[in-house]
Amino acid sequence: MLLPSLLLPGLTAALAAVFAAGVRRRWHHNRRPYLLLWAIGIGVFGLGSAAEAAFALAGWNPVIFRLYYLCGAILAAAWLGQGTVQLLGRRPWTQISLAVLLLLSLYGVFEVARAQLEPAFMSRRIGDVIGSPGTSPVEVLRIAGSAIATPNGALMDAWARAVADKAGVDYRTVTTSPESIPYGLRRGDITVGPERMLAALEIEAPRPTTVEGTPIYVVQGESIRGSINMLSAVEMNGSAIVRSTSLARSITPIFNIYGTLGLAGGAIYSAWLFFRKRTLYHRMLGNVLIATGALVPALGGTLSKAGFSYAVQVSNLIGIVVIYAGFIQATRTDAPVALPRAGRPSLGEGGTEIGK
Repeated sequence: MLLPSLLLPGLTAALAAVFAAGVRRRWHHNRRPYLLLWAIGIGVFGLGSAAEAAFALAGWNPVIFRLYYLCGAILAAAWLGQGTVQLLGRRPWTQISLAVLLLLSLYGVFEVARAQLEPAFMSRRIGDVIGSPGTSPVEVLRIAGSAIATPNGALMDAWARAVADKAGVDYRTVTTSPESIPYGLRRGDITVGPERMLAALEIEAPRPTTVEGTPIYVVQGESIRGSINMLSAVEMNGSAIVRSTSLARSITPIFNIYGTLGLAGGAIYSAWLFFRKRTLYHRMLGNVLIATGALVPALGGTLSKAGFSYAVQVSNLIGIVVIYAGFIQATRTDAPVALPRAGRPSLGEGGTEIGK
């Protein structure tokens, strides 16, 4: 378990560091603002991956998690996309969008900093299931799974999906989502969550056991029906943020959609310009690769929500490799034909001749 959890984000962080350093050198050479924004975006992406690798080595740490979520989930894509907006856009819209992104980024820092964290919520691994007198472990799982499942299993946190899957829930029969309460979920008279949920419900927690893992309690009315012990997570994910304590997870899609549209959309637009003008095909190919690499992490996020382990880490590594390859291809200096300067620039054109 340790090898992929450490190797995948470690390689991603190392490659991002080399990539960011190269872009920063080009910015130092010609001082074009979009290069600095790209270097920031790539560097932030690398910090998020480095935090994942640190988690694999040292285990849970709230500072490491906040760094991971802020850099990898919120800021990286948006600042990469802003670099492309800075390149292709026109004043004053580029300055306005940059100022708005800066303010939103500061707000993102605030939301991540104030979030309450529950590391057990990141886990997809279930240990022992313990029932109270008169309740079997199978019944505990059934009660919990039916209470926390959502229609089609959409947008379920890692721990909740693991419990529902273990209970054999048929998501096609689920018609409503559970209610979010402090540190847990509720449907009808069933509530499911960790010890902090019991405190919010003013229910006395059972004596600690020697069973491995963090207990997730299943409560019916005011009675504890049993507990499901979640083993330590092997990879980080946003489920550790308790939704009722912060808007960090709610604002994340805004940053990612903006960043993906900016980076991938700008690259596709530039590739189309090169194709239409029938010139500098190496730059057209480079932009196709950049657009592809920008879209790969989105696929990884979707697969991760569906329960595929390491999907985000694999997609992040593939994404940075493909974007880096596209960057190298688009900035080759052995192009035999120069692109006319007429019209707005595109990736690899005019202001994007990063090799200058």
